[in-house]
Amino acid sequence: LPISTLSRTPETCGEGLDFAASELRRRFCELQACQPSELTHEQRLAFWLNVLNASVLGWLCTIDAASLDSNFFPMNVWIGFLQRSYVNVGGHDFSLFEIEHMVLRAHTRAPSKIFWFLQYQKALRPGDPRANMILEQASPEVSFGICYPFRFGCPPLRIYHAEVVKRQLLVNAAQHLLSTVEIEDVARRRAVLPPLLRHYQQDFGSSSAELLAFTQSVLDAAAGAVEACTGSRGMSPSRADVELARRAQGVADSLEDLRECSSFAGAVVAYRDFDWRLDIPGAVAASLDGQHQSPCCPEIG
Repeated sequence: LPISTLSRTPETCGEGLDFAASELRRRFCELQACQPSELTHEQRLAFWLNVLNASVLGWLCTIDAASLDSNFFPMNVWIGFLQRSYVNVGGHDFSLFEIEHMVLRAHTRAPSKIFWFLQYQKALRPGDPRANMILEQASPEVSFGICYPFRFGCPPLRIYHAEVVKRQLLVNAAQHLLSTVEIEDVARRRAVLPPLLRHYQQDFGSSSAELLAFTQSVLDAAAGAVEACTGSRGMSPSRADVELARRAQGVADSLEDLRECSSFAGAVVAYRDFDWRLDIPGAVAASLDGQHQSPCCPEIG
């Protein structure tokens, strides 16, 4: 059943989320009248990111979240939750797993895990009536727009707007990288990158050197993206926006010290691991806090 048909289970959702869960369910009913096939690429991108992120939180308020706890196979438990949880859009049911991997990632690479190729369908089948609703272009930047409430490894939760969605995703990528990238030893050319870049490595580079270059390019572009987002509505960047841009440029400059003969080739890269355990209060609180601390412009927060 899609989430709009379910009743809330009070014991699984804190009192503070009661009204929000009810409002989400009302909004989900409205999705049945939406027609994503009539939207532009940027509109679909923003639409489906918002639908997925909201649906995840909505579904978690209707189930016993403790059922997702696992000390042995937490990633498989999470994937199972995404496959069992549905939302109706335009009169068609989509599982949350389908929205991520067959709609938003329709033209990007599968995760760098062998079992993905063995166990999970990657594309909608020929003749599927939902096929005209998916993204029609490769959009690897969606990795920085999907927020799952894990303890570590996912970018902040944002509301996306079609007119600035590409720049929003760039800023969100910069913010995520700032919180996860570590330069361990400049002399030995050692750095640590987030698990997201390893999980979807094929979207961002074919080697660790290329992932370092991608990371640096995102951080270099952060200031311009912040300015473009705020300027699109005639606003000035907030102090938090300015601080984000400053820190991004500082880390980008530090990454430059890892180059040798203008190349990252030979640099030693380690990767952090996802912590797949659920942390709804932490993830939501971090995102709400991010609205006030980095970055704050309405188009992003």
